[in-house]
Amino acid sequence: MPLVRTLIAAVVSLVAPMAATAGSPVYYLALGDSLARGLSASAGHGYVDDVFAFEQQTIPDLQLVNLSCSGESTATMMNGGICTYTTGSQLGDAEAFLASHPGQVAFATIDIGGNDLAPCLLSIPINAACFAAALPIATANLETIVTGLRTAGAAVPIVGMTYYDPFLAYWLQGADGQAAAHDSLKLVKSGNGALKRAYKKQRAFVADGQKAFATTKKALKGSYNGEPVPLNVAQVCAWTLMCSANDFHANDAGHAALAGAFEAVIAKALATR
Repeated sequence: MPLVRTLIAAVVSLVAPMAATAGSPVYYLALGDSLARGLSASAGHGYVDDVFAFEQQTIPDLQLVNLSCSGESTATMMNGGICTYTTGSQLGDAEAFLASHPGQVAFATIDIGGNDLAPCLLSIPINAACFAAALPIATANLETIVTGLRTAGAAVPIVGMTYYDPFLAYWLQGADGQAAAHDSLKLVKSGNGALKRAYKKQRAFVADGQKAFATTKKALKGSYNGEPVPLNVAQVCAWTLMCSANDFHANDAGHAALAGAFEAVIAKALATR
C-alpha cells in the first residue's frame, strides 16, 4: 500500500495544477449516503476524510465540500426529504456548487444506491423479488444523477463506487444463514455490475469497493472468533461492524480500504484532464 500510494501521489502531483490557477481554492466534492458521511468510523476516518487527507498532500489549497447524507437513496438524492439542502436536494446543491465553481473542482466522489437495495437483504431468506424490482429504478436514478453532475460540472472527474456485501455475515448463522449469504452475494454482484454500467454510461469512473473487500472470494480460508469461514465473510467481519454489532457500516479499516480504491481511480481520472 505505501508504494501504491507513492505512485498515485506522483501522478496526482503532475496533474493537480490543471484543476485551478495557482493560489485559488481547489475543491473535492463528496456526495453519497452514510458511507460518504463516515457513519460508524472514528472522527476524521471515514473514506472521504481519508481520500481528502491523501489528496491534500499533492493538490495545493484543496478543500473538502461533503454534501453527503446518511440514509440517502437515489430518489432522495434527487428529490430531497432527509437532509436539509439550500436547493432542496443533495443533487441540486451539488449541481449548484459545480456550476458556480467552474475550473475549481478537482474531482467528485459519490456512493449511492445502497439504501435502495439494502432493505431487500435485511432478512433471511433474502427477498430476491424485491431486489429485482428495486435495481432498475436505482440504476435509472443513478444515470439521472450523474447526468446532472456531468452537465453542471462539465469535465470534472466523477468517481463512483461499487459496494461490499455486509450481509455475507449471515454465513455465521447456520445453514439458513449460509444459504442467505450465498443469495446475497449473487444479488450484490449483479447490483454492482448494474451500478458500474450506469456510471460508465455517463462517463464516470468507478472505484471497486466490491474488490477492495474481497467480496467474491469464497474459499474457506478465513477465520472469525477462531473458526474457519470464507475469506469474504472474514473480511466483512474485520472491516465492518456487521458481525459484532449487526451494523453494516464499515469501521476505520474498511473505510481505509474504500479510500484506497478511490485513490487509485482518482489518480487515473485526474490524468485524463
